[in-house]
Amino acid sequence: MTLTPDSKQKTGAAGLAHLSILIPGIGFVVPLLLWLRHRKDTPYVRFQILQAFVFQMMQVLFWQVLLLLQAIILILLQVINVNLHPHLSTQQALLLKALTVSGAIFLGLNLVYIGIAVWGAVMVFMGKEWSYPWIGKRIQKSLIVDGQVNPHFETRLVAAMNHFALFYGISGLFVPFLTWILRGKERQYLTYHALQALVIQAFTMVLYHALLLLQAVVAIPLMMVVISMINQSGTMIQSKILVFGSLITSGFLLTFTFLVIPVFAVFVTIAVIRILKNKPYDYPIIGKKIKKQMKLALVSPVEPA
Repeated sequence: MTLTPDSKQKTGAAGLAHLSILIPGIGFVVPLLLWLRHRKDTPYVRFQILQAFVFQMMQVLFWQVLLLLQAIILILLQVINVNLHPHLSTQQALLLKALTVSGAIFLGLNLVYIGIAVWGAVMVFMGKEWSYPWIGKRIQKSLIVDGQVNPHFETRLVAAMNHFALFYGISGLFVPFLTWILRGKERQYLTYHALQALVIQAFTMVLYHALLLLQAVVAIPLMMVVISMINQSGTMIQSKILVFGSLITSGFLLTFTFLVIPVFAVFVTIAVIRILKNKPYDYPIIGKKIKKQMKLALVSPVEPA
């Protein structure tokens, strides 16, 4: 289905939603704010704002895939490098070149990603039809039904992005916070999921940074104490026990710290998938407490806008 604005339709907000990708680190908040402001607007404007929102939220996933591929390629190159070049200086020089090239590719692909959004803004400002590669048509197919916006899918999509914001870390907290504050009690489904997402993301960030702080104030001083005691220790057995104990403690803290976000990311991913499939999802413990606090028996997107 072709979705273009009529001659009287203003496209400024829709174009700005795409262009906000140029704001580093927090640009994805702009489409959300625009959607909250224009959620009663025409199908064209709402579709453009929502697809811009999703495209910018997906950018962090794009980064992670690129970084993973970059790491795999560098490891493989280093293995080949070690086998082919016995001299350390040659290995280091080739590794530096590989890092430079892979870094340039990473930067270039990111610029392409941003460029797609900028081109989308140009198209929208010109009043043309525009949809992002792969995701645009998929969103439009579910969002626009018989020329009108499907409010149930629209609500679920925004709710899912509220949960997905965890992957942006601290800056991602703005998404559920603004949704929760600005939506108020107008739509309980979105309010509920925004509050769920806000609580789980805030808890994750606090836990993660608390563990980092604990790592700094406990593990590092512990290692210094161990080194000092080793110097004063009279037996090799005592030294080995001290070193082993400190390494176990530091390793446990470090492992637990870097597992926090991946573990919570699993719950978030499940939430996003279930919401998009129009299935209910409550985070363990937190979801039921929020639902009880809001005095909700059933939370469904099938409610009036």
